Amino acid sequence: SCRKYLVDTFRGLNEEKFLALFLNKQGVLVMRKTFSSHSEYTVNIDLGELQKGIAAKKPNSVIIAHNHLSGNPRPSVLDDETTEKLTAILKLNNVILSDHIIVAGDKTYSYRSAGKLDKYYRNMDLYFGDR
Repeated sequence: SCRKYLVDTFRGLNEEKFLALFLNKQGVLVMRKTFSSHSEYTVNIDLGELQKGIAAKKPNSVIIAHNHLSGNPRPSVLDDETTEKLTAILKLNNVILSDHIIVAGDKTYSYRSAGKLDKYYRNMDLYFGDR
C-alpha cells in the first residue's frame, strides 16, 4: 500500500520532491513533510524542518521517499550518501528509518528490500552502539 501511495503521490510531477512520512508505533501516519528545491535533478532536505517534525510528533519510524524524473529508480551515489546520513540522524533521535523508496513512474526501488538499510544500521552500530 505504501508503494501505491508513493507512485500516486509522485505521478505527473515535473520536479524532484522528497517526502518524510512519520509513523507511530502502530505504523499509522502521524505527519507528512514535503521538501522541494524546484529542480528536475535534485532536492535539498531541510534538516532543521525534519528535526522539528521529529520533536513535534516523536515518531517511532520514518519512511523517506523521493522521485526520479529520469524513469530509472536506481539510487545515485548522492542518494546512498543521503540515506546513510539520514539513517544516522534518525538513529541518534531514537527513530527507525523503515525504508527509503525511490519512485520513477510506476517503478520503485526500496533500500530495505535491497538490503542497504541493514548495511547502514550495522555501520551505525559500530560508531554509536545499540541505541
